[in-house]
Amino acid sequence: MVGHPVAEAKPPSACQAFHQQAAAYQQHAHNSARVQPQVAAAFIQWLNNNKASQLALPTLIEVGCGTGLLTQQLPAIFPHSTITATDAAPNMVAMAQQHTASSSINFTVWDANQPLSALPTPTPSGLVSSMAMHWLDNWQHSLTHWQQHTSTIALAAMVEGSLVEWYTLCAQHNAPCKSPVFPSINAITQTFGHSWQVTQQSYTVTESHTSPWAFAKHLHIIGAATPSQHTQQSSHGFLKTLAQQHANGATPFSVTYQLAFVLAHKQPTVN
Repeated sequence: MVGHPVAEAKPPSACQAFHQQAAAYQQHAHNSARVQPQVAAAFIQWLNNNKASQLALPTLIEVGCGTGLLTQQLPAIFPHSTITATDAAPNMVAMAQQHTASSSINFTVWDANQPLSALPTPTPSGLVSSMAMHWLDNWQHSLTHWQQHTSTIALAAMVEGSLVEWYTLCAQHNAPCKSPVFPSINAITQTFGHSWQVTQQSYTVTESHTSPWAFAKHLHIIGAATPSQHTQQSSHGFLKTLAQQHANGATPFSVTYQLAFVLAHKQPTVN
C-alpha cells in the first residue's frame, strides 16, 4: 500500500546492520560528496539517455531502495509505471518513504534473496536496482530468477575493481578485508540470454576520506561494515592500527568505485 511499509520479522546479518543504521546512513550517504548520490544521479541520467522511459513497464520494483536516493527520481524516468520500492531493512524503507515526495510510489519490506512471488504485489514487468546487488547471497541466482519473470532489468552494480585501495591496504597488513567480492561486468552481462537486448556502460567514482580509519568508520556508520556470507570482518588489531595512525596524523585516503550500468530488455518472441 502507498505510504504503509509492510511489517517484517527482524532482518538477519547485514540487513540488520542497515536496519539499525538507517538514520546514520541518511545523514552520511546522502552527502553530495559521497558515492551513493553521485551514482544515483548518473544512473538516472544514463537511463534517460538510453530512452528507458519509452519501455512499456506497467509495474516496476526497485530492489534495495535504501533511504530513497534513486527512488525519488524514478517517476521522472518511468512516468507510466506503478513503482514499488523495496528493501530488506524496515527502517530503510521507512526513511525512503519519508524522503520521497511522489505519492505514486508504493513501499514494502522484501528480502531480494526471496523469489518475486514473495512480494505482496503482482509480479513486476520491470526491475531496477542501484548499488545493492553485491549484498545478495547469490547474485547470479537472483539475477537469473529476475530474468525469468520480468521483461526489463536496469542495474547500477558495483563490479570488479571497486575499493581496490582498501583491498591493497588490508593485504599489506595481512588483515581480512571488510568488503564483498564484486563480479566483473562480463559476468553480469553474460547471464542474459540471446533473447535479451543489453546495453551497458562503465562508470567510475572516487570518494575521498581523511584517512583509512575514516573510511572504515564511514562503512560502520552507514551499516556497510557487517559481513555478509561472502565477506570477512576486519580484525580488531587492524582497525586499532588504523585508529592509531589516524590519531598520529591523518593521511588522505581515496577509494575507487567501479560500476556497471546495465539496461536489459527482453525481445518479444517471433512466431
